[in-house]
Amino acid sequence: MRNPNTDILDVLARSDMLQFNGEYARPEYLFVPEEDAASHPDDVVLELSTDNLDEDFTLAELENAKPLGEGAYLLENRGLLRCLTSFILH
Repeated sequence: MRNPNTDILDVLARSDMLQFNGEYARPEYLFVPEEDAASHPDDVVLELSTDNLDEDFTLAELENAKPLGEGAYLLENRGLLRCLTSFILH
């Protein structure tokens, strides 16, 4: 069972904006699979782009992310992803 306060997929679903390695972006695509739904670790569940990057993230990458607290996650071999809400941005 996923914890809605720390599970990256649940936190992403509630985010208004993301910060990936210092670049701010809104998700262009976000798919949060149901816990009991069939999904594959290689499924792309998040796509984002900024002026400097176009990135996509697989289910396995996000599920293996290390939570750092306050909506921040360390993605192995990728960098830091922060999930931001409008409350944090103001």
